[in-house]
Amino acid sequence: MFQQNPVMPGQVQGIGQKIKQPPIELAISCTNLKDRDIISRSDPQVKVDLVEMTTNKSLQHLGMTERVKDNLNPCFTTTIKHVPSKIAASQSIRFKVVDYDPEGNSDDLGIAYAKPEQIMQAGSTGLNMALSKGNGRITIIGYDGVSDQLVFKFRGTKIKSKDGLFGKSDPYLVLLQNGTQLYRTETIDDTKSQRSELLFKVVFFKFNHKL
Repeated sequence: MFQQNPVMPGQVQGIGQKIKQPPIELAISCTNLKDRDIISRSDPQVKVDLVEMTTNKSLQHLGMTERVKDNLNPCFTTTIKHVPSKIAASQSIRFKVVDYDPEGNSDDLGIAYAKPEQIMQAGSTGLNMALSKGNGRITIIGYDGVSDQLVFKFRGTKIKSKDGLFGKSDPYLVLLQNGTQLYRTETIDDTKSQRSELLFKVVFFKFNHKL
């Protein structure tokens, strides 16, 4: 008698065999998040888990993005790697957006759920969903390991100061596609620098074959 073994995330079961599916990588951005801070803006971060939908219990913590300070439209540079491309029908990937608090009292900004196949089928524009709590939306772009990679290097010269008579600008660079923010570099704190030329951090950005 054939005995069926449990199917683990990332595996597809056939008759008497298991075929392991390659993992995917997820890039995340949000728009119009709710502002939970009274004095400043929220500091969003996204926590990603594989969950059982019937109980909403986390089966596996898949990773989290970095915190983006004072930003209601964050484009996170930290991707979520090694995400299973196939999961059970009763499972989903949970994306929980929080207003980061170093004391551990982070406020919820919203939750969204998606299947890996939904994310990959959305292509290069990403899967855009409304967050279940609060205002705002989340966009997830999936990479399957066969995506092309473009490397950008940017140099800024004689950047005009916007911080008044005594200050220096703190510039950053934003990449847009059809009005949607794809990537934002780190801010260069130049308040004490007298440099007339700025070198932005090298940007790596991936596009899948549906672009």
